[in-house]
Amino acid sequence: MSWSTRELAELAGVSVRAIRHWHDLGLLPEPDRRANGYKQYIGQHLVLVLRIKRLTGLGFTLDRVGELLDSTPAGAAAAGPGIPAGPSTHADARSADDTGGPAQLMALRGELDARIAELQRVRADVDALLREGGPLDLTPAAALVYAALAGGSGPTDSAPATGAIQDRDATAQRASRDIAIVLGHLAPNRQVTAIAEVVAGIPHQLRRLDRDVMRLPADASAAEIAGLADDVAAAMRSFIADSSDHAALAELDAHSTLDASLVTEFAFEGLNAAQRQVMTRVLAALTDPA
Repeated sequence: MSWSTRELAELAGVSVRAIRHWHDLGLLPEPDRRANGYKQYIGQHLVLVLRIKRLTGLGFTLDRVGELLDSTPAGAAAAGPGIPAGPSTHADARSADDTGGPAQLMALRGELDARIAELQRVRADVDALLREGGPLDLTPAAALVYAALAGGSGPTDSAPATGAIQDRDATAQRASRDIAIVLGHLAPNRQVTAIAEVVAGIPHQLRRLDRDVMRLPADASAAEIAGLADDVAAAMRSFIADSSDHAALAELDAHSTLDASLVTEFAFEGLNAAQRQVMTRVLAALTDPA
């Protein structure tokens, strides 16, 4: 009685790919070959495949499966070349089941609990997307920040943007999305919610100035750069002063875990030379104690 790889896979209810993978990992010894070079699996290969299938079905990793297979007491004699022999008596079978069994199962149960919790989190995210919509590639926290950043970033003039300005508006939208993704990953949800709340409260004037910065061409004059930087810095000071008792800002001050320099460097990455000069001047003005 012998089978080919495909026949063994069909009989055991596993894939041919799984059989080959278990060979590669050393879980399943290679069988003898027929005269024509084809593999010839025997009954003990089937037994071993079914044991591996059972253990992986319970949730054990393949590394743990190898350890569990190795821990089984050897029987009276090996059933075939390279095939680990199973227990030869009921006493041996009991000892194989009892050796570390409860501890291994409790460890497995802990892993399963963690997987279940993760699946429940994913299902909650999917339910929220089905219920509320939103970009699939943004976490709920990142989506909050992006909605706040993009919510007031549209053009405020009556004439539609065209040409190079339209391209820079699209770049600004992508930058807002990228920043939201990074913040959603780096900051805890409570902090991201506070950031989104602060950003949502940015006044119309400051949003307009932000749009002007993002529309600034790389070859802008020194006077344009200096004037825009002064306007942005003044508007930022006013916003900070007016929001000094804002609950969300207090939350950020009390629980800040973000590396501000990392976020700043990331935000600067997509700016052209003139835009970087503006924002460098703004940051310098805001951090100047005078």
